[in-house]
Amino acid sequence: MKHVSRWTAGDGGAYSPSHRGAGQVLKKTGRDRLTPSTAVRLQDGRTAPLRTLTPLSLAVKYGRDEVVKLLLGREEVNSNMQHNGGQTPLSRAAENGRDGEVEQLLGPEDVNFNTPDNYIQTPFSLALQMRHPEVMRLLQAHRSSNPNTT
Repeated sequence: MKHVSRWTAGDGGAYSPSHRGAGQVLKKTGRDRLTPSTAVRLQDGRTAPLRTLTPLSLAVKYGRDEVVKLLLGREEVNSNMQHNGGQTPLSRAAENGRDGEVEQLLGPEDVNFNTPDNYIQTPFSLALQMRHPEVMRLLQAHRSSNPNTT
């Protein structure tokens, strides 16, 4: 039996497929509300706790650009929310070399692009460590255009 996972969002129930192993990570709870499920169903049928990964972090983790864009357009989504490892969605995107998502995540004016995780790794240091030059360029350009940041 093939498990088909999906993202559920918004009033019209817009769906798009997610990573096969992710399971259903968002559920519709009412008009225009998104909440994370308490667990994900893995492809082999087991469930695993979501811990504190936000829907935005999950969208970044599985490379769902269109879901990232959808979530960033919602005022209740905090793009600076850290999960239990201290990573922000921007950290996760930088570490995985997802330059399109890094660019989207740098869009909101209130994004903190220099937040260290629990291991004192910033998005830039993660991109450097994982050798993602395009992500490093985007982060440097953002820092240059925001001189009041540390």
